[in-house]
Amino acid sequence: MGNEKKHPEIRFDGFAESWEQRGLTDVLSPTVGNNTLSRADLNYDGGEVKNVHYGDVLIKFGSFVDALNDKIPFITNGTLADYKSNLLQDGDIIFADTAEDETTGKVAEITNAKEANIVSGLHTIVYRPKRKFADCFMGYYLNTHAYRYQLLPLMQGAKVLSLGRSHLATTFVRYPSSLDEQAIIADFFRNLDDTIALKKQQHEQTSNIKKAMLRKMFPKREADVPEIRFQGFYGTWEEKILGDIFINHPFRAYIAVPISNGKYMIIQQGDNPIIGYGDGNIFLEYADVVLFGDHTLSLYKPEKPFLIATDGVKILSGLDLSGQFLYVLLGRYMPKTQGYKRHFTIVKEETVMLPPTNEEKNAIGDYFRNLDILITAQCEELEKLQNIKKACLSKMFV
Repeated sequence: MGNEKKHPEIRFDGFAESWEQRGLTDVLSPTVGNNTLSRADLNYDGGEVKNVHYGDVLIKFGSFVDALNDKIPFITNGTLADYKSNLLQDGDIIFADTAEDETTGKVAEITNAKEANIVSGLHTIVYRPKRKFADCFMGYYLNTHAYRYQLLPLMQGAKVLSLGRSHLATTFVRYPSSLDEQAIIADFFRNLDDTIALKKQQHEQTSNIKKAMLRKMFPKREADVPEIRFQGFYGTWEEKILGDIFINHPFRAYIAVPISNGKYMIIQQGDNPIIGYGDGNIFLEYADVVLFGDHTLSLYKPEKPFLIATDGVKILSGLDLSGQFLYVLLGRYMPKTQGYKRHFTIVKEETVMLPPTNEEKNAIGDYFRNLDILITAQCEELEKLQNIKKACLSKMFV
């Protein structure tokens, strides 16, 4: 098996040689020690030595750790003299040897170690390359299915899964012998990760803007005007009981099996409301309605005719309110939950504040609709990039 040669499905122009296959320990050496310090022994305020905790490898870091720029905790009262023999170098590979699921064995490669004193901590195994690899290539490769499928049958445990050095020693790796090809592959994924991180940041910023504006564009408790208001609108807001300003429409639940090519979307309660499509008697007055999960307090604003799949949904429209403004109003004044379930009857007793004119209500509704459109577009773009990365990881390694 060690001499088997293979090509990836997708390859950059100019490279044609078969990839090499070697045992893991033929190219990586488990010669660097770790420590068993818990989170209680670490801090983010300062210190002489940084420590990579296995939990951060599993959740926080991607395929590599930037020792200089990533947020990494320090060892409390740890001195360089205490850990000098275990300092990590660029290219060192950290395996997280324990997790509660099949993320066990996730890898992070160390970069910028020359600029920081950094060691590997609890539940980690460190490997140091015996030969030169392009920066971050091995970090990406060891997190792909092309390598990780070997780990799944080796994981031991019930509630907690673990891997040991002896398990990892039975695995093999494949890589192009050309450092140039390795570098191009690693750069491709680093650039893709940078783009994904930027899109995540933009999405978070837009979502935070929406949260902030929901607070500032509706009056605070005991106030009768909002902190932020569109130009040209004046007058005090009115206090109302939520249940007094909407109509709860009756409907008949759709009971047939959803199909993929039906004309109308089928909606249920919950955070993922669209469960399929079907044909049948639709609720036609969709333009100014909001769907409200009876127990989950989830909201959904339909944009086209729809069918309902469960009796746990309320179809609401507002008295003298657009559906879009009602959607914003419900989102703003929805009560804080003590757990997952709160009944609809609690929600309708909430006290809410309304602008004095329909023009202002519509302006607020339109503003948040545009924010929601932007947030949805950002989510779709982010999902597309993540799917591209997933596909490339499966096709650009062997």
